[in-house]
Amino acid sequence: LGLLSGLTGIGGGVLLSPLLLLGKFTGQKETAALSAPFILVNSASGLFGLAHDGLEIDFLIIISLIVVVLGGMLGSYLGAGKFNNVVLKRILGVVLMIAAVKLLFM
Repeated sequence: LGLLSGLTGIGGGVLLSPLLLLGKFTGQKETAALSAPFILVNSASGLFGLAHDGLEIDFLIIISLIVVVLGGMLGSYLGAGKFNNVVLKRILGVVLMIAAVKLLFM
């Protein structure tokens, strides 16, 4: 999974989620909980690599970080208690389709 993520430039969480769901290893909420650490580790590794190469932190990066954290908190709140499984399946389908298009065309 790590090798495929490195070759494609797509995070392991995006690749892990369909495998867990299609293999019926976990449900949707468990898949989200398992994918989050993969995404965190991949993102942290990339950030540390950029910092090692002399990343300059500008205002746009700080704003992006704040928006991502707030969006993650809102998504966790809605996904854990407000959305039923049908809505979550549809949202996940859209996200995975976007990832597939990115993989194929970018």
